[in-house]
Parts: sequence; C-alpha cells; structure tokens
Amino acid sequence: MLELIQEIPATVVGVKATGKIRKADYKNVLWPALKALHDRNKKVSLLLQLETPLKNYSLGAWVADAHTGLKYFRHWRKVAIVSSSNGIRRFTNVVGKLAPGQYKGFYLQELEKAKEWAGA
Repeated sequence: MLELIQEIPATVVGVKATGKIRKADYKNVLWPALKALHDRNKKVSLLLQLETPLKNYSLGAWVADAHTGLKYFRHWRKVAIVSSSNGIRRFTNVVGKLAPGQYKGFYLQELEKAKEWAGA
C-alpha cells in the first residue's frame, strides 16, 4: 500500500510504501497528490519511503510507476528514494544522472535528512 507522509515540506509529495503495491495505490494516493502539487508549483518533488521489497510491486504498479515518471518527466525537481537497500540507493544515484531534476538515494535512518533535501 502507498500512504501519504503527513510531516513533510509543502513542496514535496511523500509516500510510504509497505506491503503489496498495486496500480490502485498510484491511482488513489500518489497521482492525486502529484497532480495537486504540480497544479500549484508546476514542478514536483517526491520522497518515496520504500519499506517493502520490490517484488511486492504488482505488474500494474510497475506500469503505473513508469507512467508517473514519464508524465512528470520534464517537471521533476527532486526525487528522494529512502530504503534499507544499498542497491536501490546506488541505482537511484546513478540513474538520476540521466533524467531531469535531482535524484538522491537515502537509507531509512536518513529519512529526516531526505525530507530536508527534497524540500530545499
């Protein structure tokens, strides 16, 4: 499931991923929040607190994730991925060099630092 993180800078959409992630999570949680932020700022920043293995993402969730990335491709300001996985952190830092905006991976214990970075 995706749930909004409440204590986060107003310029950032924060979501926490736990358990199984489905397309409906994107449709009902992430997409409305991103749209509202984009409507206000024309740029979007995202913090994803990933507390579930990637294998828990359904095929529909992967498609929705790709759709989200493409839809806001030119509008990303900052994307912070917070995870316990060193591989996900490294992947975020490397792949982020290929896309518009700034991307940075953080460990779960760096959540507050990630919030500050994404909102700055």
